[in-house]
Amino acid sequence: MANKAPILVVDDDDAILEAMRDFLELEGFAVRGAKNGREALRLIHDGLRPALILLDLMMPIMTGWEFAQEVAADPALRGLPICVMTATGPTKPIAGAVVAVIPKPLPLDRLLDVIRRHA
Repeated sequence: MANKAPILVVDDDDAILEAMRDFLELEGFAVRGAKNGREALRLIHDGLRPALILLDLMMPIMTGWEFAQEVAADPALRGLPICVMTATGPTKPIAGAVVAVIPKPLPLDRLLDVIRRHA
């Protein structure tokens, strides 16, 4: 049985989105996906309240940095926990409630630990 509040995975790579969805659903989590920050914001503004946001930084249309800045600027959203997933590491500060930064390729044991602590 999946948890009530889903994990929101924001990544422009279809293979990563699908793999994350499959893996997290097997672990019992509900999952929603978005291909960029703008799509993720649309889901949130339409009422989605994720337990945790797994956020890639390098995406077209709206980057992870821009998405995190928008979330942090909105008093109703600024507390949403964000786990950054990045191949290169953050090259500048990330706004918002960042609870972890995990390198790609993702170490699944560490990812699950972060999810279980925050979701």
